[in-house]
Amino acid sequence: MLTLGLLDAFIVLVLKTSADLKSPQRTFLGLLAFLTATPFAYTYYLQVFYSDLPTMLAVLIIFRFLWRWPKASTTRAKVKISLGLTATALLGMLMKPNMIVLLPAGFLTLLILAIKKERTKKQLLCPILFLSVGMALAMPAALLIDHASSYQPHSDEAFPASHWVLMGLNKSGDVMYDD
Repeated sequence: MLTLGLLDAFIVLVLKTSADLKSPQRTFLGLLAFLTATPFAYTYYLQVFYSDLPTMLAVLIIFRFLWRWPKASTTRAKVKISLGLTATALLGMLMKPNMIVLLPAGFLTLLILAIKKERTKKQLLCPILFLSVGMALAMPAALLIDHASSYQPHSDEAFPASHWVLMGLNKSGDVMYDD
């Protein structure tokens, strides 16, 4: 039920975003067909719950917040977007830490806009800072969650990451883990 709910929320939000961006009707219909009639959604994502689907939903929500930021005319609207952006980034990072790639992408965008002397960089600076705050809060939040749930990693039972890398280079062991 969780996967179905997340998947349906993702599909509806993609279609709403397409409509909000005033995409041509054929784009909307193409997205609808792809997301509902192909094996993309209702076979791949419903078979096993992966963290990819909630992460894609988080990235879509972050995109929508970034897109709505310049249109927010009141301080109250900007505060709502800022809190939503920070919370979504925090939850997204807790689900999938590789969402960190959004930070260099955001700062690279700001750098490119600064080089081109675009005015829009000032509009994006604040939301990217809130995105950064949300992602930075994920580290202590993860530690608090581990502590609250009494999670203790058993590092003596885990293989060091370097061994997983070196397995591919172990020619004498037929690419098998070897002490």
